Amino acid sequence: MQGKDIHNLVLVKLDEFTPFGPDSGATLLAGGDNLDEVKPIYRYVSEHLAEAANEMLMGIALHHLRYKSPNVDCVADEDDGCIGSIVMPSDYLRLHTLWLKGWAHPVHETIKAGHPMYIKQFNPWSRGHADKPIVTETGLDASGNTYHNTLHYYSINEGMAHEVREFKYIPKFNEDEEYEQKVAEAIALHCARKVCEVFGSTEQVGVLTNEINSVMENMRL
Repeated sequence: MQGKDIHNLVLVKLDEFTPFGPDSGATLLAGGDNLDEVKPIYRYVSEHLAEAANEMLMGIALHHLRYKSPNVDCVADEDDGCIGSIVMPSDYLRLHTLWLKGWAHPVHETIKAGHPMYIKQFNPWSRGHADKPIVTETGLDASGNTYHNTLHYYSINEGMAHEVREFKYIPKFNEDEEYEQKVAEAIALHCARKVCEVFGSTEQVGVLTNEINSVMENMRL
């Protein structure tokens, strides 16, 4: 299913699991009695779809997701030739595979600040190495908020070149991309849940959460 078609799937899920579907009326009121806050239901869906999609794409098993595999360059650290970094493409969301020459195996997950292993990567004696590589993910915007933009890898053996053997990543949600039906369904349910959260519909949020858990569990089988 194309990403652009998931919008309509969200409306179907709202109609199926909540009183806020297309058949319930053209507009809904959120946040009080201010008539300026009345918007067509599709507007609420449009406002939350990309965020909902990216949140689900972060948690769905990699083998269900489409990936990109561009050429990227390693940048060795000036003070330590055993570590380095790779700047990610602008649509990067999540690592699929990073395998550098000299590594015993590829890495499929990154470690972020707050993880118990993160701080250990700053110590040459406790960080990753070629037989057990570690990849951390960091980046700060102008306000100091963390976002995904740079991968830091640990570690290359002393004297070896920093070269990528294999690189794949999961891109951010794109309306022109194709998604597995189950992936599209999970995204649609999560977006519908976000719309219900706007209206404080606790019961419907619970119902949709159960549906999401069921779809995610089926994808693990």
